[in-house]
Amino acid sequence: MRDLAFAVDQWNGEVRWTVDHPIPAHTFALQGDHVIGQSARGVSARDIRTGKVVWTTEIVARSLIVTGDEVFLCNDLGVFVLDAATGARRRQLKVDCSGQMLVSDRTLVTHTLGTIAAHDLEGKPRWRHRAANPVGLASYEDVLYFTTWTSVGMLHLGTGAPIATVELPGSQYRGAPVVAAGRLYVTDHDGVSCYGDPARSSIEGDATVPTR
Repeated sequence: MRDLAFAVDQWNGEVRWTVDHPIPAHTFALQGDHVIGQSARGVSARDIRTGKVVWTTEIVARSLIVTGDEVFLCNDLGVFVLDAATGARRRQLKVDCSGQMLVSDRTLVTHTLGTIAAHDLEGKPRWRHRAANPVGLASYEDVLYFTTWTSVGMLHLGTGAPIATVELPGSQYRGAPVVAAGRLYVTDHDGVSCYGDPARSSIEGDATVPTR
């Protein structure tokens, strides 16, 4: 069985191109005319129209983010920053990153077991926050949201100051929260649940709305 990545025309559903792509394929991101993807062999950029390789690197990344003209990759060695157009390495940041990574408002946020940390884009520390079992990160304007197995926490993105916490029933919530229209959407093994967002609204009495 072949492991494939393919591009599909969004208007008519026709397959534009297909390439071998070793699994696991965690993330694809678009940057200009390139689609940048990570796999068990490293990270590569392809021409979005033809699928031809534009550049490749053997850095195996746990998380991949494209922001502006830079690609951020994280693994146990830290965070690598590449030129999005050429794949050339610009810098390596000595930042612990055993979990997910997020870049927002010129701030790099990572989490390891028990700690969420923020740095500037050159790797200079800004703040640290202790959190039991953080599993997902998201941001909206000046608020950082993080899920644990039992809650969604909210911190000020610039300072790390705590804002609020929403307790979740059950255990082992796994997905990063999604923030929209004053509400939080959280995934677990059973589906999606919706909550009022205390950092963005004064909605009271919002019951959990499970979507299966």
